[in-house]
Amino acid sequence: MSVYDIEELEQHYERFDRKKLVRMLSYLKPHRARLMLDLGLMLGVTAINLFEPVLIMFIIDNAIKNANLPLIYQLVGLLLFLRVLMWQVNRWHIQLLNKTGQQVLYEMRKQLFDHIQSLSFDFYDGRPVGKIMARVTNDVNAIGEFVNGSVIQLFTQALSLLGIIVIMLTMHWKLSLLCFCLLPLLATFFMFIEQRMEQGWLRVRHQDSAINAHLNETITGMRVIQLFSRQQLNAQKFLRLVNKRIEEYLRVCKIEFFFWPVLELLGAIGTGLVLWYGTREYMAGKATTSSNTAVKSWHPRVYGGETHRGGHLGLPPVPGQVLAAPQCL
Repeated sequence: MSVYDIEELEQHYERFDRKKLVRMLSYLKPHRARLMLDLGLMLGVTAINLFEPVLIMFIIDNAIKNANLPLIYQLVGLLLFLRVLMWQVNRWHIQLLNKTGQQVLYEMRKQLFDHIQSLSFDFYDGRPVGKIMARVTNDVNAIGEFVNGSVIQLFTQALSLLGIIVIMLTMHWKLSLLCFCLLPLLATFFMFIEQRMEQGWLRVRHQDSAINAHLNETITGMRVIQLFSRQQLNAQKFLRLVNKRIEEYLRVCKIEFFFWPVLELLGAIGTGLVLWYGTREYMAGKATTSSNTAVKSWHPRVYGGETHRGGHLGLPPVPGQVLAAPQCL
């Protein structure tokens, strides 16, 4: 067995370092051509998403108001065509992204495996094999998920948010400013809770590696354990590790469960403000039905109508888990 206690090995991990993020992104450099093509596909999807409310606004103003059925059929057909096109572009995007992501994971694992083979005897004497296995498998997968998925998604969602802001301000600046008034509060809340989510998932990963280390040492040293009749003590230690992991997991889940309802609440407040002020502007003749409809359709994309898929403020999905992985490696 290793000469160090399992929990003592986790004390030196620090909070997320931006330099490590740059190091993670360096794995994407050999795949710039594929990533640029994938980025172009995502920009196409973003453009279609931004154009749909404008098309709906045009249908209301120029087709429905004038009772022009042929024009309605044509524009609805165009809307359906854009949906099918967006589905196909998304399909190409997923295929290209998965292919690039698997290549990045291959290169990352190969480099890590070569590095492991070059380490000294002292490194292996001081660390359980199960802990090393957890680093090579679980944490590499989390980093790969961030590098080949969240990076492009972060960029495209940020660009989409910028496009929505510009279009909404051009269409009706007063209603748009009212829609954006809660964004500073939302950003402040996210920065406040993001650190706690990251630290929570870091503790969960520490417990996962501790359980793997204990299991590995138990299986490899089973003869010694049975020889000295330490089965009961070993089982008690394992239960302590599992219970600690459950406690840490439930703790971080409470933080995330608090995050999403607050996000939904802010979005609901923003929707109420938009509907209230939009109705007043319409009754005063300062806004049209189409402009109110367009702003209402864009509003959830700003405040998190797609929150559980990471569609708010251009934020990557599950940030705490992917930011905790580099600290372990």
